Amino acid sequence: MKRFQFSLERVLTVRKIREKQRQRETAQAANALEKENQLLHAMQSAEEKSLRDLESLQSKGSNSALVAMVHNSLEGQRQRRQRQQTKARSAGQRVEVCRTALVKAMRSKRIMEKLREYRLEEYWQEAERNEQKALDEVASLKAEANKRDQVNG
Repeated sequence: MKRFQFSLERVLTVRKIREKQRQRETAQAANALEKENQLLHAMQSAEEKSLRDLESLQSKGSNSALVAMVHNSLEGQRQRRQRQQTKARSAGQRVEVCRTALVKAMRSKRIMEKLREYRLEEYWQEAERNEQKALDEVASLKAEANKRDQVNG
């Protein structure tokens, strides 16, 4: 009997490659999200520090020009933080899109693997039937030969 050959092996290979690509894309998106979140955290920390500085200056009754300058700086930090929050949300959405694509690719590959397993099982069952058929034929021929020997004997 010829060796097992899965007719959709190329499709399975393509699906494995696609799954690996989706894994890389998901990892890259997750790394980008982590960087955006770290930057956001740093911005939040800087904004909190600026707010404390502003409160300290106001409580000391410092020069109003200095207070206004720190206040303007704080406003600029808030705007940059808000833009960064938008970037972080966008990066989070990208991660979710990548994860969804990865899950789809994994399912698609798994379906082909299951089909391959099913076809391999069919192959082995057919091989077993053929072997049993050959053994039955040999046993039948031996039984016929024994009968002839007894009749002739």
